[in-house]
Amino acid sequence: MKTNEFYMVVQPDKVLLNWGNQQGIPYRLATGLEKDRLIARILHKMLNMRLSEEEEGVFGREEFKVLGATLFNLLFSDEALRMHFDTFYKEAIGSPAERHRLILEFDRQAEEMAMLPWEYLYYESDERHEAFLAAHPKKCIDLVRKLPFGGSWLEMDKTRQRIVPPLRVLLIAALPNVQTDIADVKETFAYFQKLTERFPDTIETKVLSQPEVDIFADQLNAIIQNPSGDAPFFPHIIHFMGRSRVNGDTGELCFVRKNADQQDTEHWINEDTFAGYFEEWNRLPHLIFLHVCDGVRIGNYNKDKGVAVKLVKKGIPFVIALQNPVLNRMGQVLVEKVYDSLLNGDDVEAAVTEGRFFLARKLMDGSGNPYGNYDHKVFGSVVIFSSVLRPFALDIATSTPALTPTLATGQTYKTCPDHPGKKYNPTDNWCSFCGKKLLFPSEIPDKPAPTTDTATASRDASTPLPSSERAHDHKPDRDASPAPTSRRSSEQPVVLTETRSTSVTMEAILDLERQGLKKQLEILIRRLNALRSDFAIINDPGQRFTVGEQIRLLEEEVEDIKNKLNNRAL
Repeated sequence: MKTNEFYMVVQPDKVLLNWGNQQGIPYRLATGLEKDRLIARILHKMLNMRLSEEEEGVFGREEFKVLGATLFNLLFSDEALRMHFDTFYKEAIGSPAERHRLILEFDRQAEEMAMLPWEYLYYESDERHEAFLAAHPKKCIDLVRKLPFGGSWLEMDKTRQRIVPPLRVLLIAALPNVQTDIADVKETFAYFQKLTERFPDTIETKVLSQPEVDIFADQLNAIIQNPSGDAPFFPHIIHFMGRSRVNGDTGELCFVRKNADQQDTEHWINEDTFAGYFEEWNRLPHLIFLHVCDGVRIGNYNKDKGVAVKLVKKGIPFVIALQNPVLNRMGQVLVEKVYDSLLNGDDVEAAVTEGRFFLARKLMDGSGNPYGNYDHKVFGSVVIFSSVLRPFALDIATSTPALTPTLATGQTYKTCPDHPGKKYNPTDNWCSFCGKKLLFPSEIPDKPAPTTDTATASRDASTPLPSSERAHDHKPDRDASPAPTSRRSSEQPVVLTETRSTSVTMEAILDLERQGLKKQLEILIRRLNALRSDFAIINDPGQRFTVGEQIRLLEEEVEDIKNKLNNRAL
């Protein structure tokens, strides 16, 4: 597919445009826009606040339009530059058979501009569309941040622009507090398990649970060496699930470390340590997906600060992250849309656009009610960083069998339980009216069971992949070496980490959950015994009643956990 790129290099006082015959042409940035920059910075700081779903209602489409229009005016302050963009934009709207990419590269000295949330860019001149450029209604523009570090596919013989299936994904889950953290990753593991079951020749996954600071390099090496498999497992994507924070101006990720009782505890590592783990790899992954709903800050280009900045500087071609804190279920929606698109053959930048679009226009709240278009900040929270100018994609033409859900056999259409009158193609995934999951007729129950979270149900991991709206006629890169196609043994032993395929991922994750429940049960029983001992010597009636109530509640909690453990076949 032909690609049209509007590539801007932003310097402290000017913008260099690379587009068509405008190669390196400078356009000056206007002075006297300090008020606009201040507005953008204030709104950005508010976006970075962690709020509940109800509190985030103070922000909505109109506020995002103000932010996006302010950012647009800061960037396109030169009238001639704006005219060039007008032409590019009209071509994007009118040429659905082409990919149009808006590439923003910020000079290391323009760090103040680089840290602003450009994913909310809004084009006011289009009066017919809600023209948030990164999540346009027509999905016609891919917005990418090119970091100011050298990198090209020609320099990276260990990577390719066209990936011969299977797509290899390494899932890393850091759960220092298993009994509370487990809920954040169960849905993600279930989603990947369904993918590998339905498309075993197209995607292959391995799991590294509980990355330990002191032995993480060994844990990674054990997975890559794949001792019981047919070939080494070099992941195309590393998908990290965990928590993050900012310590001063340094980004940190949460790993685990064993305490004296051999229990997992929090251990925070800084961005340099995390990026350093990949420094000696001979074959770097194409993408690191930071599935961190706490938010991963953009960082400071001039000081080389920020998790994504560090990773790209080490040579990782692409990094996907969330620049603002978002709810876990919204992060899960992004994950599913990105991987659905990748497995349909979309390149990584188009896949991110698909995710932003769905978050902007199809998102539902926790009660199953649809948000208004662009009413939640999450669509602009998604950032894709790159050190290269050409994205990678899965070469699905070589996938066997074809990407067709096995469940679709003998059924010619899908429909929405709430809108049964409209029929969809078998490979479509989402209802165009309400955004809910589409089902085959045989899957629709006579009396649908009530659900308390329609948003989650609409993203059920068992749904078939959506059809792509773009035709792909890419050819494999001539310099690309064939990817290994041999399959590993299905009975991989467990070493320090979980190294089997995702077909056993839920077993591993449920085992972690059982461990967490056991630890919680031990603590509750100790507290219960202590209270019973105190109760026996208390004479004051009021105090006896209070302690007795605490004992009763603890006994109920203990019984509840015991029932959970029994239900998990312990």
